[in-house]
Amino acid sequence: MNDQEAKKWGMLCHLSSLIWIPLAFFGFAPPFLNLLGPVIIWWLKKDESAFVEAEGKESINFQLSMSLYSIVGFLIFLILGLISLLVVGRLGGVDPESNQRPQLLPGGIEMWQNGALILFGIFQMAVAIAAAVKANKGELYRYPLTIRFVQ
Repeated sequence: MNDQEAKKWGMLCHLSSLIWIPLAFFGFAPPFLNLLGPVIIWWLKKDESAFVEAEGKESINFQLSMSLYSIVGFLIFLILGLISLLVVGRLGGVDPESNQRPQLLPGGIEMWQNGALILFGIFQMAVAIAAAVKANKGELYRYPLTIRFVQ
């Protein structure tokens, strides 16, 4: 594989991880869909180029890390939601004067959860695009906040 092809496939290792974004706008983002593209490209092209192998591993490690962080975030918000239900139940439900339920967090847990998901998605998209730009230039990219699962 020549350098131009290696750069192209390295870039695609990173950009293919963003396949979940259009689906998320329709409320459908299956778990681990962000791994599908990088794993397929890495698996098919890793023996043809050391650059594609390195970029594929980096993308896979980042996407695995993001999936793990998503699961942890989900569990945190699940626990906060259960605590909120207990607090609201103890406080007696809806306030008759304001017609609102007491909240554990200002604005409600859903607002914080949705905000966290949006920021998380923007971060994931921004660093994947930065990695793709670097790969297209032939430069190796190291994602931040990445656990190196695949060596």
